[in-house]
Amino acid sequence: KGKDSWDSNIDLGYGLTQNGSDDPIKSEDKIDLSTKYGREAFKHWYYSALLGFKSQFTEGYNYPNDSVKISNFLAPAYFTLALGMDYKPNDNFTMLIAPVTGRIIVVNDDDLADAGSFGVDPAEYDDLGVKVKDGENIRYEFGALLKAVYKKDILENVNFQTKLELFCNYVEDPQNVDVNWEVLFNMKV
Repeated sequence: KGKDSWDSNIDLGYGLTQNGSDDPIKSEDKIDLSTKYGREAFKHWYYSALLGFKSQFTEGYNYPNDSVKISNFLAPAYFTLALGMDYKPNDNFTMLIAPVTGRIIVVNDDDLADAGSFGVDPAEYDDLGVKVKDGENIRYEFGALLKAVYKKDILENVNFQTKLELFCNYVEDPQNVDVNWEVLFNMKV
């Protein structure tokens, strides 16, 4: 409205797949919440701040081995606060360029934290294999975020949407970029 722009998204998904008499396995599991406020700087560009949260609902396993847990609710969880510029030329496309981004990774599962999953510091053990220090449950990162979203009605009953998120941690291994890219076709049949 006017010079202000506020976009909020809730993207929740959970699915199971079962082949024949096999046990059902998880095929999708995501919680993705974000809100972005912008104030117009000049044509199609907004000074913007984004607040985001990502996690999942249930435990994930290294299928077909369903005894090796690789994730859980809040393990990981990503909390993101990003400041930058948002380019919005129309209702179909938006691209946030945020060179000032803080991200907190939470691993609220002691087994995964002890293993050092998702970049947290792992547990420490003595020469006899006895744990002397628990793994960390939180990791702090500071870097840059690029988030682009494009959506388009292809046909009357077919919609295409893609979302790309790139995060670079300035402090540790800045040459490594975290990539999250989703492509979705919605069809009414």
